[in-house]
Amino acid sequence: MLYRKDDAALTSCKFCEAPRFKPISDGGCKSKRVPVRRMHYLPLIPRLRRLYALMSSALHMTWHIKNQRDDGVMTHPSHGEALKSFDRIHSDFALVPRNIRLGLCSDGFTPNIQFSKPYSCWPVIVIPYNLPPGMCMKDPYLFLTCLIPSPNNPKANIDVFLRPLIDELNELWNPGVLTYDIVEKKNFVLKAALMWTINDFLAYGMLSGWMTQGRLSCPICMEDTKSFTLSHGGKASWFDCHRRFLPTNHPYRRNKNDFRKNKIESEEAPTRLSGLEIWQRVKGLGKISDNGKWIKSREYEKNVLDNIMNTIMDIDRTKDNEKARLDLAELCKHPDLHLRHVGDNCWSKPKCLLPIAFRELPTNIWKPLTELSQFFKDLCSTTLKVHDLEVMEQNIPIILCKLERIFPPGFFNVMEHLPTHLAYEARVCGPVQYRWMYPFERVIRAFKRIVKNRARVEGSICEAFLGKETSSFVSFYFEPHILSRQTRVGRNDDGGDTIKSSLSIFNRHGRKFGKAKDH
Repeated sequence: MLYRKDDAALTSCKFCEAPRFKPISDGGCKSKRVPVRRMHYLPLIPRLRRLYALMSSALHMTWHIKNQRDDGVMTHPSHGEALKSFDRIHSDFALVPRNIRLGLCSDGFTPNIQFSKPYSCWPVIVIPYNLPPGMCMKDPYLFLTCLIPSPNNPKANIDVFLRPLIDELNELWNPGVLTYDIVEKKNFVLKAALMWTINDFLAYGMLSGWMTQGRLSCPICMEDTKSFTLSHGGKASWFDCHRRFLPTNHPYRRNKNDFRKNKIESEEAPTRLSGLEIWQRVKGLGKISDNGKWIKSREYEKNVLDNIMNTIMDIDRTKDNEKARLDLAELCKHPDLHLRHVGDNCWSKPKCLLPIAFRELPTNIWKPLTELSQFFKDLCSTTLKVHDLEVMEQNIPIILCKLERIFPPGFFNVMEHLPTHLAYEARVCGPVQYRWMYPFERVIRAFKRIVKNRARVEGSICEAFLGKETSSFVSFYFEPHILSRQTRVGRNDDGGDTIKSSLSIFNRHGRKFGKAKDH
């Protein structure tokens, strides 16, 4: 529990009676009591109000309304169907362009210090989506709100640590907070809404409440899945779970040799539940949050390609092992990939999946791998077209079926299954650059570097972050000639002459270097 509001004066937990403070070991002398655990919280509302106190940010806080697009091209989350649908449902909220749409990210990391026991720190970061693409997701607009104390993973208790943030979000939703807009030169009631969360698959399960382990770990298919547990590998497998996503007349549906033995596929793809249908299922389970939890394409792009590389190159963490081949022999008609008996309790694994380089792969292996790579490349484009995403949504099950004809069943865990849903979510939410983990991992890397007090990791991070945020804010009020983070020149600008060129990449300030040469 958190000792706040009505519980601020308690000295022990009201649920389990655990002590709030560490025992004093100095013989009873008066000294400052030290809490067993301490969570650092940085209020969100003052920083959202600050966005309208600076001309540099207030001018752009209505960009998402002024730059709406209906031509099927998406370059910002505001162009996606999710935010448009939200505005239609909550029309009063949408009538005020200055109201803020937010995202929330949480992920754990281990500081670059040595401990005798595992140590994990969990920052919670909030992002405003009103800003244009050139400013959104940039470091000055990633607001650290919570630092969940370690050393243990918060797991299902993360909602306890998020309670102060939830209270602020409730206040921002209704009734709102009075804010001064420097552009309009008047006050208005600022409101905000949390649109979705951003996290890896582990934190996805913690924030959404859906179990992300086992054969029901896909949060989209839910219980309508065809995954199963491998008898030899002992793990959940999504092998032969993608033919049901194909058109009803596709030849792969009637193929009895390249997938599971003597089995055809006649079932349709699982129906994606609407928000109302999910609400009907969970409304009796106690307090829940009804904001979206979207699958993050960045994590699955990396994990899928890592699994392919490790398996093909037969290096560490490969999924092409002895148990995988035994499961393959049990489920599939691929005698050329079965283990070969070479002696007493000895087996030999065929080398067909172990080439020296990708260029040596047969065409039937190289082509689907290339198609998968192109799928992720197109998915991660900064500009997405709705029509292209619909085509990708139809093509990705075919690509996965081609991979099922190559790799053993043990290769197909939930990470290889989730790309089936990524194109749809990009079509609903907009470009993935606004929902992946890369910007937050850069922030976490900075957190690791600013830890100075190894005995107080969270306090050290908060102190450094507040100093950086404060200096960045006040620098906007400096005279133009004063050097600051906002006014310093680019790292590649060393002064000198401007080169006139028709190519933009050469239009940089610079000086001639070296002796002139005739060409």
